[in-house]
Amino acid sequence: REGDALAAARRRLPMVELDGTVEVVGPDGPVPFLDLFQGRDELVVYQHMWYDGAPHQGQCEGCTTTAWHVKDAVYLNARGVSFAVLTSGPWDEVASYVEFMGYTQPWYSVRGVDAPIGGGMGHICCFLRDGDRVFLTYSTTGRGNEPVNGSLALLD
Repeated sequence: REGDALAAARRRLPMVELDGTVEVVGPDGPVPFLDLFQGRDELVVYQHMWYDGAPHQGQCEGCTTTAWHVKDAVYLNARGVSFAVLTSGPWDEVASYVEFMGYTQPWYSVRGVDAPIGGGMGHICCFLRDGDRVFLTYSTTGRGNEPVNGSLALLD
């Protein structure tokens, strides 16, 4: 039951309001961060590290496998949660990488965008929308990301 207690404690963490009009860049050009919710109330993002100019095979191995494990967010979507991957890479490089990897989830460049939308990468962040207001409700990195990557548990 320790996992249940930990989840309950996470739900009680304070929320931090942020500007949902901040623009991120996706396949259709710049869009406000609020659009990533796709009309839903919750958004989970994975912040993928990026190495400018590196070949596809030279991008972060841990981030690559984590993003691969969330190939389809249909289960999350059915429960009112959207999912997207954010990265600090320039969109032209990101688009090529996404196509090469065959990723189907939405990706956006947050180049030049401050934390918590941009900034540090290698995080899982959760956001809540209340109308046009956006709140960061949770963020984790390192070992906190492992539940997304089920292969790591199998390797253990």
